[in-house]
Amino acid sequence: MTPPTSEARIAEIEARAEKHIAQLDAFQWEGAADLDPRNLIVDLLSELRAANTAVERMREQLEWYGENARLCRLIHSEGDAGRHALADDGGKRARTALEETK
Repeated sequence: MTPPTSEARIAEIEARAEKHIAQLDAFQWEGAADLDPRNLIVDLLSELRAANTAVERMREQLEWYGENARLCRLIHSEGDAGRHALADDGGKRARTALEETK
């Protein structure tokens, strides 16, 4: 179960990162020619967004499995659809989603 505040928390982190980027743009770094903290924050923000995308894809796959597992329990033809979908998938969606998180 995903915490209900995960999207809000990600938005908060993104806003803070954008604020820090703006502050760094206005700040003069002395003796730090090899260090560009702005790039570090930009990279971290990019990684955060990529992680959020991966979480969304994982959520979609879990919703698919959840719905088809629910259908499997039904005795009529709708249950057949869920059973066939899960059998045809054979865990491929789960393996793909997990591979994306590595």
